[in-house]
Amino acid sequence: MRWKILTPLKATIEGDNYLFLQFFIAEKLGMTLAQLRASMSPEELQAWSAYCSVKSDREQKEIERSRQQAQYRRVR
Repeated sequence: MRWKILTPLKATIEGDNYLFLQFFIAEKLGMTLAQLRASMSPEELQAWSAYCSVKSDREQKEIERSRQQAQYRRVR
């Protein structure tokens, strides 16, 4: 029955983008949520969010470029 008690917490995290961001960055940095909140300003947290977004975009572009190159090589 413990899992039913945690269900509202999952809904809270799913519905709160800022809270999700905090968990995401804490996980990436190997920190607990409490450690992250104690050591990082909201501005730095937003900077990490922007960094992760740019990094993801660049990785997606590289994946697409690699796919296009592989397709070009198959056609030749």
